[in-house]
Order: sequence, then structure tokens, then C-alpha cells
Amino acid sequence: MLDGKKSGLFLEIGCGNPFFCNNTVLLEKLFGWKGISIDINKKITENFTKYRTSLVLNSDATLIDYEKLLKEKDIDYLQIDCDPAIISYKVLSIIPFESHRFAVITFEHDFYADKSCEVREKSREYLNSLGYELVVNNIAFNESCSFEDWWVHPELVKKDIIFKMRCLSDQAKKADDFMFGRL
Repeated sequence: MLDGKKSGLFLEIGCGNPFFCNNTVLLEKLFGWKGISIDINKKITENFTKYRTSLVLNSDATLIDYEKLLKEKDIDYLQIDCDPAIISYKVLSIIPFESHRFAVITFEHDFYADKSCEVREKSREYLNSLGYELVVNNIAFNESCSFEDWWVHPELVKKDIIFKMRCLSDQAKKADDFMFGRL
């Protein structure tokens, strides 16, 4: 989405394992990105600190003052991946979008596991209202279990890249199939 950008910035909320199924390890290790990674699980953040160079915070993501935490107006990548999905939505709702913009957002809504079926729709309505564009929806780990949407800020991502990457349908899209052009 950012055309191989070097030295970018990320905010990773719900960082999990420092390598396996991690969205920022490649950015940090191969592209020289810096960022802040957050997780509520102390064992995860201790392990993260051993292997990663990004700042790691062991904290409840719903209690952070993001206005104080974030120094830059424009940040290249925001990941929100907390469990259960309603926590991801709570975090999304306290991000200071009025003073910070994110070029790319991956938002984990865990539609396959959300009994209320509300988080995906509420997050879509909210991000749309802020001017973000849904580029790829219903990312899944198999052919049917949708868990994530990918968003962009149209002023921070090139229009031709948005056009090329856009893939919107009700169908679940396996992340690796989409990323490697097998769809």
C-alpha cells in the first residue's frame, strides 16, 4: 500500500507474537520502520522486547492516552487487533483521529467469532465517517472465516495503488492468497 516505503512509522495495538502472524516484523526488520507495539499480556511484551527494536508497552490499550503517546501527525500504519473484537472497537473509538492520520489501517473485527455481528459493521461505519476508504474487506485465515478489513487514508496513499489493491466483496479472502495474487 505504501510502495515499499522505508523508515516508516507504525502503531501496533495488540502486538502478539513478535514474529508469527505479526504484521510489523517485516516492516521493522527489512524496511527500517520504527513504531510502538502494545499488548496487555506481560509475557508477550517481555518476549517482544527480547527480539524486536520497536518500543513495547505492556498496557491495557483501552486506557492509553493516544494523544500524549503519538508525536507525529501522520503515521504510516495502524494495526488494531485486540480480543475480543469489541475491545478492538473500543480502542478504535479512542484513537485521536481529529489530530492524527494513518495511511493504512488493518482492523481486526473477528466477524467469524462475533456473536453480535456488530463490530465489523460499527467499525466500517466509523472509519467511513472519518474519510477512510475500505480497500480490502473480509480478510480471512481460510475460505470462510472473515476476521479483518484493510483501510487507507486517500490523502496518504497513492490513488493508483488504491485502485490496484481494491478488492471488495462479501466473499472471504485468504490473506496470503490475496497478497500473493492467487485470487
